[in-house]
Amino acid sequence: MPVARLRQSERVLSRTVGAETFLSLPERDGVDVLSESASAVWRMLATPRSHAEILGLVNEAYGTGPEAEQGIVELLRSLKDRGLLHDESDSHA
Repeated sequence: MPVARLRQSERVLSRTVGAETFLSLPERDGVDVLSESASAVWRMLATPRSHAEILGLVNEAYGTGPEAEQGIVELLRSLKDRGLLHDESDSHA
């Protein structure tokens, strides 16, 4: 089974204002608002990355430890469920 490599969906419209990032999809009503820390993860996903890579980058940038892992995994799952992330490993199916 290939390792999931997540990246921002090409369909997402995004705008950063201050520390927050606003995300929307043309086919969906409403806007998702990311906090400063979630916005940092979002920017990391401009390039396809695995969960492990994202966790490592967050730890390196912010000095987080294992306690942050659950929150990051939940953020990634939520963004993917809402269609905001694309899994590169699904591309060759």
